[in-house]
Amino acid sequence: CVSVPAIGTSMATSIHTILKPTHKAISEMKAKSGLAHNKYNLIVAAENACAQFDHNDDYLHIAEIDNGASQVLFRNLAREIASGGPVSDNYVLLLLSALEMVHRCPRKFVRRSVKLFGADRLWDLLCRIVDRYVRYPAYCQEHASPSIALVAQLFLHFAKADGMRHKMAGCPAIVRCMIAVIQNGHVEQFARAEALAVLAELSYTKDGDGVVIHVEGLLDGLVGCGESADASMREGSARALLNLSTAPDGRRILGWRDDTVAVLLRYLDGAEAADTRRCALGALGNISTCDDNKVRMCNYRDGRLADTLVALVQPLRPRSTGENLRK
Repeated sequence: CVSVPAIGTSMATSIHTILKPTHKAISEMKAKSGLAHNKYNLIVAAENACAQFDHNDDYLHIAEIDNGASQVLFRNLAREIASGGPVSDNYVLLLLSALEMVHRCPRKFVRRSVKLFGADRLWDLLCRIVDRYVRYPAYCQEHASPSIALVAQLFLHFAKADGMRHKMAGCPAIVRCMIAVIQNGHVEQFARAEALAVLAELSYTKDGDGVVIHVEGLLDGLVGCGESADASMREGSARALLNLSTAPDGRRILGWRDDTVAVLLRYLDGAEAADTRRCALGALGNISTCDDNKVRMCNYRDGRLADTLVALVQPLRPRSTGENLRK
């Protein structure tokens, strides 16, 4: 009688071999979490986790979520921030880095991870971290901007999960802390650009409720980006304003503010990137569909809007036969 191995045995062995480093990294974090007094051990475990999780393999990221990697990282991060003692900014940065890596997984597993830890609890934790570094950016300059950028990247990962963007948009604390980032000149530009991307993402709504626009300081922050020398900040501002204009309430509010119309007109300048001009034109078009804004937009600064639009289409007008012959 010949012994026949079970179907899939070799594949199971192969999968186990592939996942072994992942299991080891998670086990190490769990084991050393109990040695909270030894910060060196915690930092080493977090460094090892970053080395293991830094990839774009969906299968491995799913395994990380399924084996509790995100929950261990969330708990360790919460413990560090709420310790009451000195906070290791390097350790916080490592934990945020590992969390960003793990949440590159498919949206279904992002949602599972957030639900397991608790969405409201998670929003509060991440907003506290941003607040710490926005308030005292010079105190920990080496870690402040990278940590803020990683929190923003996490928010972007979370927003891709089904139903999560709407929940996040309904949390004023998230919007306020991202506004604080884009308005803080001490935060490095790359971190402010990530925060602006979060605001643009949360500004879009399929349900037409437009709750984000009512958060104090949002429009002032977006208009302020129009003064930035960085083209990506101006593009991000135009994109956020376009997304805000998709909601009926957003169109009305944007149309009644001279500064928002002014910055959108400025974004139509030929020197701006094509995407910036496209977003600005779309936002102005949406704003103009609101009945309350039609006359106001036509009369804006004695017809400046109409003059700008005519100037935009002038190069597209077909030449006459005579003009073509002269060319």
